[in-house]
Amino acid sequence: MSSHGGCSTVFHLIEGKEDPIKLKDSLHYPLTANLHVVSPGESLLISQREFPDLKIGDIIEICPEDELRSVVSRCQVFELWAHGERVSSGLVTEDTKIVYRSASSMFYLFIQMSSEMWEFDINGELYIEKAFNGFLHDLFDKWKMRNCNHDVTIVLFSRTFYKAGKIEEFPQDMRECLHQDHRGRFYEDYYRVAVQNERFDDWSNTLVLLKKLFLQYQSLVLEYHQRRLQPEKVPPAYNSTASEGNFLEVLNMSLNVFEKHYMDRSFDRTGQLSVVISPGVGVFEVDRELANITKQRTIDNGIPPIFAYFIPNL
Repeated sequence: MSSHGGCSTVFHLIEGKEDPIKLKDSLHYPLTANLHVVSPGESLLISQREFPDLKIGDIIEICPEDELRSVVSRCQVFELWAHGERVSSGLVTEDTKIVYRSASSMFYLFIQMSSEMWEFDINGELYIEKAFNGFLHDLFDKWKMRNCNHDVTIVLFSRTFYKAGKIEEFPQDMRECLHQDHRGRFYEDYYRVAVQNERFDDWSNTLVLLKKLFLQYQSLVLEYHQRRLQPEKVPPAYNSTASEGNFLEVLNMSLNVFEKHYMDRSFDRTGQLSVVISPGVGVFEVDRELANITKQRTIDNGIPPIFAYFIPNL
């Protein structure tokens, strides 16, 4: 049996030496393949229909020199997962999940600044510190290591509730900003654009900016109307939990952009991606009609969002 030189190194195969091969039932280990899409150039626009197609029975392996090719695009196998563990090769079956990733995509990153962000986890670390020192640091380091050139927009978002029983308790200039939920509570949604359509090789300056915004965010939001409308009295405000936040609203913000992707399209971008970071467990209280609209729009655009949660869903 012959094998690729790179794969021989991965499996520690020595020429002329006999090595036993054990076959496993692939149905018990469904494979997940992450494919890195290589941009064909600035003069050619490709969609997911032009990505290389894998057939049942194909064998794929992680070899940097090998590429999967179609007529107009090429991909490299970046990661292979089976049964929750990383593997070096695998067999494509009907249960295999293929995930395409681009190093030059239109990237929307939404960070939910709910009340849990200022709470401690079981290890005594603030969730806002986990978001900054953990997730964002690792994300930007990986982008730099893999030479990613994303077109990035970062938005901080939250929902603020007010302790008031009727609309007359609010100043006149503030009433048009308010909404009322199914429990009769008055609330207002806030969005803070930290970075918009930026491309950097080094994101260290952006981390400094985000840290400043993280530290100032809660006071800026909760005291916004009080500072603006002095000396008028504004009902006390408090930050919502992650489950009560404006989760679907931010998804529709990215969908508003993605559904117009064909207008004035940048040819050096080969993907669109929306990522939501939340300190919750992934359970949200949402409006049924808005949930159905968001689901249909996501299916129509073919771009499902990616969610990252700091609290494990037990």
